[in-house]
Amino acid sequence: MTLDLKRATEIADYCANNASVIDYNGAFPKHELELIAKAGLLAAPLAKELGGWGAGIDANVTYELLILLKQIGHGNLAVGRIYEGHINALQLIQTFGTGEQITSYARDAREHHKIFGVWNAEASDGVKVIPYENGRYRLEGSKTFCTGAGYVERPFVNGVLPDGG
Repeated sequence: MTLDLKRATEIADYCANNASVIDYNGAFPKHELELIAKAGLLAAPLAKELGGWGAGIDANVTYELLILLKQIGHGNLAVGRIYEGHINALQLIQTFGTGEQITSYARDAREHHKIFGVWNAEASDGVKVIPYENGRYRLEGSKTFCTGAGYVERPFVNGVLPDGG
């Protein structure tokens, strides 16, 4: 996959022209994210061997990543924030995930156009990760500022384990 900043500029122009149409409570830039997906930009954060161009992973394309985020955010900051969260989540998965998780989530971004997101900001009770048997967990607590809530299909939610990790 190669970076196409011209296509990103076209998407940003559409985002800017359509911003007032989707500027109301409950709206979501669905079509804008479909354009990003069709341009292959949901796969951009994936390492090259996974079908992306390493945005957020490969230091050699940091400048291009910054230009891409600037372009999308210039078109519509809400779209830019959702897209930045998508990139951040895939960066975290590729950095800390297991091989199986990385392969599975790369396929979700590349082939199924799933939108990822990161929920970091916490309410005062924070989030606790409660381990169960068979590698399962339960989350307890609250997150705040969930950009893309209700639309992000692959949320990355961090929390504290009982040992403090």
